[in-house]
Amino acid sequence: MDLPLDIVFSHILVQGGAFRCEIDEVSKYRYYFVLNQNPKTDNTILLVTATTQIDRHKSKFPTNVLVEIKLSEYHQLKQDSLVNCENAHAYSKMKLKEIITSGKFEILEPLPDSIMKKLLKGLAVCKNVPPIDKQLALGEED
Repeated sequence: MDLPLDIVFSHILVQGGAFRCEIDEVSKYRYYFVLNQNPKTDNTILLVTATTQIDRHKSKFPTNVLVEIKLSEYHQLKQDSLVNCENAHAYSKMKLKEIITSGKFEILEPLPDSIMKKLLKGLAVCKNVPPIDKQLALGEED
């Protein structure tokens, strides 16, 4: 990773910001997407990741939490993929900085609004994502 951290963060810390990296030792080099409404000011960043194991997830999770992303919709992917919104994870901004500086990392173009809307809709109906994390992306509950 050759770019200064402030430049990297200026590109990925937007709603729909996208990047590829390995989050931990057992993780694969995956696609990650930022869900936060205000990631530049939030201390916690809510991320989802894309998988190519579409059929496996479709057989185990309700369709309203799954968002398919076709290669034709987002050309940064290598193949059609799926995001399971139930697998959203919150990371501190400090942890994200460590991840970015510690290994293989690639900045991608932000997600199109059409995909972002589907992800937020899927996140809204998730049962396993804590409300405090959902609020990062969806705003305050009324």
